[in-house]
Amino acid sequence: MKKSLLELDPQADALLILQCPNAQKITSAEDREAWDSGEASQSETTTSPQTDENNSIKSPTTYEDLRSLQPYRSNGDPNMIQFQVSTRHLCIVSPVFRAMIEGRYRESQPNSQGILEIGASDWNAEAFFILLDIIHGHH
Repeated sequence: MKKSLLELDPQADALLILQCPNAQKITSAEDREAWDSGEASQSETTTSPQTDENNSIKSPTTYEDLRSLQPYRSNGDPNMIQFQVSTRHLCIVSPVFRAMIEGRYRESQPNSQGILEIGASDWNAEAFFILLDIIHGHH
């Protein structure tokens, strides 16, 4: 059982850091039709992420939290999510991840805690989480 939504592997040896989550706006066919006909879309929300007293972002705990994350915080800094992942699982399913992790790239060099850091940006946070969940055998 995962301790947190973003802990995809309890013995994670890498952090997959998604900056500016949900920056790509995807609209449904109904929203596009409403927009084309001149009607305003009522389904679009601009919920901002939850923050604590230090104005730092709390880790998402539900799918709705992932959906509602904005790419940028209220102060203009990029928002960020850290997924705890297994490099073994990433290498099995993706030659791109394998090249990054096993090659001579920045992502192949561990940080001060001995964990690899792999960066990504702008992707849909919920869709990316579902994909990582499947890669790690949770579905």
